[in-house]
Amino acid sequence: MYIYEDYGSEELLSIVKKKVDLTYLSKIELKKELVKRNLGQEDVHTLQQEIDDETTKILNLEYLKNVGFDIERFSDNSFEITRSSKAILIDAASVFIGLLLLIAGIKGIMNFLSLSSEGGFHIMPIIFNFLLISIGITGFSLLYNGANRLIEFNGFKFLANNTVVRLFKRFDFELTETEAPASELSLEKSGDELILKLKDKEILKGNANSYRQEMTLKELIKKIKKQ
Repeated sequence: MYIYEDYGSEELLSIVKKKVDLTYLSKIELKKELVKRNLGQEDVHTLQQEIDDETTKILNLEYLKNVGFDIERFSDNSFEITRSSKAILIDAASVFIGLLLLIAGIKGIMNFLSLSSEGGFHIMPIIFNFLLISIGITGFSLLYNGANRLIEFNGFKFLANNTVVRLFKRFDFELTETEAPASELSLEKSGDELILKLKDKEILKGNANSYRQEMTLKELIKKIKKQ
């Protein structure tokens, strides 16, 4: 990957000044290009420190929180992953906000039907009610996805201990337990999603466009399999 090779030297140095906006992978590629051109040695050192800091967090699985999970270590070869309180709060907020927006959408539908029955044609009320209906559709999506995650991860636990893993997760509303050797773990990409699986069961999802999340989930599998 050579995302900076076509940039001029001045452009590269300008990008370095805005490095706070760069992704983990972008910092790595930018540092490589600066080293290759022998530019900004002080900036290279700063970039390397930031890369090292993020790499340490990846190795410690700290970025699991970015996909909504907490990790509790019991020993070097034993840990438990659960849904984070922050993720649960966000899901609950999605349900609440989604419900409010859905109610607004239902009101828009009722108003629109009322206008139709009256037989009048007034452009502004029609536009306003279509806007309410659109808001309601967004609300339904928030409500559905938030409620689905709350149900799916209610009682969720993923435990690893001496190359044996156990998954507690709801499938079709029923909390089920799956136990298998670590060799049954896999990481798949599907569109914009990273999917961590145990056998054919989905454990959790990440963002396939986030190199940091991808490396974190790969490190998780690596730690479990080498126990």
